[in-house]
Amino acid sequence: MRDHPDFKPTDIVKEVFNKYGVSISYWTAWRSRWLMLEAMHGNYEEGYRLVPELCRQILKRNPGSIAKHFVSDGTKSFIGVAVAFKSSIDGWLNGCRPIVGLDGCFLKGKYGGCCLTAIGLDAMNGIFPLAVYVCQGENKDTWMQLLCHLKPHLDKHKDKVSFMSDASINNKSGKRYNVDLGKFECSCIEWQMSGIPCAHAVAVIRKKRVEKWSRYCSPYFSVEAFRRTYANYLYPLENIEDWEEIDEPEELVLPPEVASKVGRPRKQRIRGDDEPPKTRRKCTKCGELGHNPITCDQRQKGIYGKKKRKGVPGQEEPTEAPKQAAEEEDQEAPMQSKEPMKDHRSPQSKAAKIKDQLKEDHQKEVE
Repeated sequence: MRDHPDFKPTDIVKEVFNKYGVSISYWTAWRSRWLMLEAMHGNYEEGYRLVPELCRQILKRNPGSIAKHFVSDGTKSFIGVAVAFKSSIDGWLNGCRPIVGLDGCFLKGKYGGCCLTAIGLDAMNGIFPLAVYVCQGENKDTWMQLLCHLKPHLDKHKDKVSFMSDASINNKSGKRYNVDLGKFECSCIEWQMSGIPCAHAVAVIRKKRVEKWSRYCSPYFSVEAFRRTYANYLYPLENIEDWEEIDEPEELVLPPEVASKVGRPRKQRIRGDDEPPKTRRKCTKCGELGHNPITCDQRQKGIYGKKKRKGVPGQEEPTEAPKQAAEEEDQEAPMQSKEPMKDHRSPQSKAAKIKDQLKEDHQKEVE
């Protein structure tokens, strides 16, 4: 698993069979993969238990950072943990533009959850991490909880801060825009948002024949701003073996309660290779497996079922299959007529006929 961390249970089944010639079930491979990952990275329950000590280690090694966890009052179950290092906060204040991007992603683990992030943009227009908040879901309350802890630090920026979340600027052709070179502003707002002159500002600057174009760009794109952004240090934490044991009940953090997923749960389990397949229904019309007479393809083609009358509006004419069957019946009818018909009369009628024939022969001899 260390060499192939993306191995799936199906890949493990194939690998074991190719290497040892043994066929294992899907769930055996899934369980073994789960135990190997726990041995490598630890289990989830132990990770939630170490959350309080993790926050203390961050504050101890990087003073001035934000590291706070939240638990429910009654059950002590995990709600969320917010982390923002002092070096990231100072780098954003000293060298990044006054823009904060907000976004979130889902966590695909045993207990699920969501990871909310706040990022900035450096002088090279690269993503600069500002803060992260691991919680159980993305909603208004979780975003407010993160931004309330960031607000005292965001207010220290010398310019007005703007927030972005899946926003884009779309300029329509044929519309007039007002450009103010003295204020570095354009009515399309693109110049104010990006810090670089937009297409409308560039058109005005070209007419004025300005020699130094960099004066109209934001100072956050300079080399000095880039150096100030990454001038701070991020100090590593102590080894996890040296952390103090958590024995106090007040600091206990339990895994979050697992909520049932939306939608209909799966009923059929994944069967192993050595298990017989599930019995399937059999069609009484064609005799094939996997469907019933109502969904049979031959019934839909018109081979089985009631024949539709001709000339009735809304009904189609019979398909070629019934016509072909009728032609075969017509061909068989003449062949049957050529065969000699069998005499189905009673024995008494046959004897009477023979007697009459003998009388006629006798009269002919007398004459």
